[in-house]
Amino acid sequence: MKLPISWLREWIEFDATPERVAEALTWRGFYVEGIETHGRAFPGVVVARVLEVARHPNADRLSLCRVDGGAGELRVVCGAPNVRAGMIVPLATVGATLPGGTVIRASKIRGEESQGMLCSARELELADDHEGIVDLERFLDGDAGFTLGRPLDEVLGPPETVLEVEIPFNRPDGLGVVGLAREVRAALGGRWTAAGSRRLAARWSGGDDFDLEIEDREGCPRYIAQAVEGLAIAPSPLWLRRRIEAVGQRPINNVVDATNLVLFELGQPLHAFDLDRIEGPAIRVRRARAGEKIVTLDDRERALDPEVLVIADRARPVAVAGVMGGAGSEVGAGTTRLLLECAGFDPVRIRRGAKALGLSTEASKRYERGVDPGLGPAAAARFLEVLAAIAPGIRRGAARDRETATRPRAGCGSGPRVARG
Repeated sequence: MKLPISWLREWIEFDATPERVAEALTWRGFYVEGIETHGRAFPGVVVARVLEVARHPNADRLSLCRVDGGAGELRVVCGAPNVRAGMIVPLATVGATLPGGTVIRASKIRGEESQGMLCSARELELADDHEGIVDLERFLDGDAGFTLGRPLDEVLGPPETVLEVEIPFNRPDGLGVVGLAREVRAALGGRWTAAGSRRLAARWSGGDDFDLEIEDREGCPRYIAQAVEGLAIAPSPLWLRRRIEAVGQRPINNVVDATNLVLFELGQPLHAFDLDRIEGPAIRVRRARAGEKIVTLDDRERALDPEVLVIADRARPVAVAGVMGGAGSEVGAGTTRLLLECAGFDPVRIRRGAKALGLSTEASKRYERGVDPGLGPAAAARFLEVLAAIAPGIRRGAARDRETATRPRAGCGSGPRVARG
């Protein structure tokens, strides 16, 4: 489990270095294997506006740009095809050192003076894109103020310190930031932040009008289904992308990233279906039937058998329960309505299904160790809070919460205990 220190500080207040936090966790049975630093510093790189773009007189593929970097106008030669007047860009000023070690100097390029460099994402080691200059307005999704001359370090934030924590199998609560925050709080005498306390107390409550049946009551002690409408799929804002990247995941879109945020924060896996691709719409939690198949999100067709617990609609399986969703109900660019799954599954059933299919996912790793079914309402509330913040205009649709008398088998460790501070 990767534990970003900044994410930890969202939940608890403490006065200790990352090294001290690592020591405290190790003494409490969560061995910290290493401390990493993610992100870069950009000394001498500032926010700038392109005022004018003209053709270079001696090179067809170069442009002459007038640029305002906050300390007066500069002339910069640029070879990027996407540069345009009005664009907000990162400007490496004379004397700046880029992450790869390049030092920017005033120079003449094909006979024209250049007093800096407009930077691509690859040159700043923000991404692999080398085809054009970073459009900061698009890259930051409006998250930051664009004061000309402002250091890019201040806009993008400082590098992130991340602890690599080994989680004992019988401590599934450690597979979430909140579970580890409890350990740090107990060891160092910290306290919950105001936002953390509010989130710990939040609980989902929904209607009773979605068509949901749990046919395998032993395999699924609890299932919360919540429809969400009025959705627009889009890239996640920078803060959410950073959270996902800090724990080693690739950002996908606002919905998938919000489910992953909750998974790594609370330790509760979630799944989002495209509601319009669910026949009924209805959900049946049952064993797979002999001869059934499903194409999972990794685009592989998989043969199912009765050892595998599935999530099905009225016609077919739409997910392998607790392991991976199906491609036929995947949330994509055209999704406007989703169905949130927030469930508890029997650890043994999930382990057998994952092994039978040769699949291991972040969700299955948690379910195999044991996820407390009582965690669902807090996780669903957190997901809806995050989604409302990044996708304004959404509204709740039909919902249902079904809980059986059957609980997961013993020997799966302790849950995250979200209900208690």
